[in-house]
Amino acid sequence: MPNSPKYQQTDQKIQNVFLQLVQKYGYQKTSVRMIIAECQINRSTFYAHYLDKPDLMEKIQNQLLDRLLNDLPPLDFQLYQKANMAYQRIAAMADRVYAERQLFSLLLSDQADGLFAQHLLQRAEQEFDASPLTDHLAIPKPYLLATTSSLIINLFVTWIRRDFAESPAEFTKIAQKVSVTTVRELVANTGD
Repeated sequence: MPNSPKYQQTDQKIQNVFLQLVQKYGYQKTSVRMIIAECQINRSTFYAHYLDKPDLMEKIQNQLLDRLLNDLPPLDFQLYQKANMAYQRIAAMADRVYAERQLFSLLLSDQADGLFAQHLLQRAEQEFDASPLTDHLAIPKPYLLATTSSLIINLFVTWIRRDFAESPAEFTKIAQKVSVTTVRELVANTGD
């Protein structure tokens, strides 16, 4: 039963053990057999939760991205040009990334599967694509989505890979300055 406390507890144990093994041995060298042995569960229990090791990794990444993006201030390119709206959204994401910095760092490291940066970019493109866009774009929508999502994700990935050299507040100021300036150039002002 996926909603039962025992199922959820086992699910969390599998995820925690898997991440510990990935940190210690790397994704490629971590096997389902190792996870099962460390969790002290049988093979059928593992497969009742996950299809395989890639499915487990994907679910961990999706859950992390859901926590990152849940309940953020709305994304509206018209409003995004206003510095305060951009600041609030970026600050919320920076705080969430920093709170789970060990997991973000692991998933972006050479120890992981190498797919997390692409996964981040895909989710960012989905977020931007779902946002209300103005009819007055300086470039076609697909290029706006590619530019803005790549920009934001690369700023975050750089911050993470630099081992959080700046505080979340310092990073937010940097990201806000770069992203607002870029978006301002790509979305034509209609009322200004």
